[in-house]
Amino acid sequence: MTTTSPLELPVLKLSDNKLKNKITSRLSCLALGESHCEHLREVFVQEMARGLEGNAAEPSSLFMEDTFLPDLPNGTEHGEYLALDLGGTNLRVLLVTVKEGQVTDEILEYYAVPENIRYGHGTELFDFLASSVKTFLQKRSLMDNTYNLGFSFSFPIHHNNLRSGVLIKWSKSYNCRGVVGQDTVKLLEEAMERVQLKNVNIVAILNDTTGTMIRGAYLDRQCAMGLVLGTGSNCCYVEKPENFKKKKACTGKDKLIGNSNLKVVNVEWGAFGDNGVLNFMRTQWDISVDRASLLAGSFTFEKYFGGKCLGDLVRECLVTLAEEGLFCTGPSETLRTNGSLHTSLVSQLDGEGLIGATTQTDTILKNLGLCYTEKDLKIAQYVAGMFSYRGVVLISVLTATLLQKMERPHVVIAIDGSLYEFHPRFRPLMTHLMTQMAPDHTFEMRLSRDGSGKGAALVAAIATRCAQA
Repeated sequence: MTTTSPLELPVLKLSDNKLKNKITSRLSCLALGESHCEHLREVFVQEMARGLEGNAAEPSSLFMEDTFLPDLPNGTEHGEYLALDLGGTNLRVLLVTVKEGQVTDEILEYYAVPENIRYGHGTELFDFLASSVKTFLQKRSLMDNTYNLGFSFSFPIHHNNLRSGVLIKWSKSYNCRGVVGQDTVKLLEEAMERVQLKNVNIVAILNDTTGTMIRGAYLDRQCAMGLVLGTGSNCCYVEKPENFKKKKACTGKDKLIGNSNLKVVNVEWGAFGDNGVLNFMRTQWDISVDRASLLAGSFTFEKYFGGKCLGDLVRECLVTLAEEGLFCTGPSETLRTNGSLHTSLVSQLDGEGLIGATTQTDTILKNLGLCYTEKDLKIAQYVAGMFSYRGVVLISVLTATLLQKMERPHVVIAIDGSLYEFHPRFRPLMTHLMTQMAPDHTFEMRLSRDGSGKGAALVAAIATRCAQA
């Protein structure tokens, strides 16, 4: 077996030079050169500036939302806190015990969210959330205790304060009616009243990115950025307060005493490019995947590489190559079917390509109903490698740009998500590229599992501490 470094642009190794040249030429649009990266960086900087300014006359595809976090962890947080984590097709309810700023125990339960609820009316969704929390507590005979809850709601929201989040638009596998433009905390509180859940107080709403950063900050005080690389993608970071120009009020009972010099900004970069600023690098396969998605025209950036779309990007490209006589004997019905190539299989394809193996690749093509030869195995691996490499480049450009913007001597980046944890190329290539792109800024990337769950409970602990100050 011949191994290849994950730091190198994938190379198609075929003895048939004519076929090799046709395929590499066809996929050359995926290889982003220095000029593409520089243009991407410039557009990202411009969109961030517009987002931080909040000028309605010059809207940005980056929401740049103030999370209203009152403080970062200081090690004195303690107590038992509930967390409600909604972002995927499984709802999670957690009871987390915190002692001296550390999580010492947790109880976790999953509740599958049926499709009819994910696509139905919002009232049904929030009744489901409230009922799940009540069931969780009743099952453990905890209804006599009072709990503060952190609500991890991993969709774009506009914060008015720490416990107010107005849904901007749905993403991923949700599209419930009657929720966009509404305060999701209020909707959950109303649902809790309907199911007579009276012993739970919602003290914070956040998304999984913010939770990931807070989870990382409990492990290392130098953590100042949270990054999610899973089904979708997003980032939050600590911004200089003077750079945040949006005017917002946070008054009354919802105003928390905390660190006035802290401004944690939720970038919501999954939607980067929804205004067309990334069309310069869009391919026919990106267009096809977007058109077939639940929310076409939205979340442009994360559709270039996110776990929900990466498999279909590779699949669409393989269909094109097959139709053009460059791959297998033609596309099978299974290959033409949206969702038939999961992103985890892309990780396997690229992983075997890196080590020169074909066992898993053979099984994948067989399950796709394809008639293939040895060269087709290598082509499938090459396509998976090219889309994966492009994804890492895109993420690295944005993350390195944030490092430069933050101007901190050293930053710990907390990262959660299956792409970062399991894809063989993402972690090493991100480290390599970001070191090149931000040479004057040292950083350390740390896996921060379950930021959306534990992080939500920890934010509830911080909010409780600050309210008692």
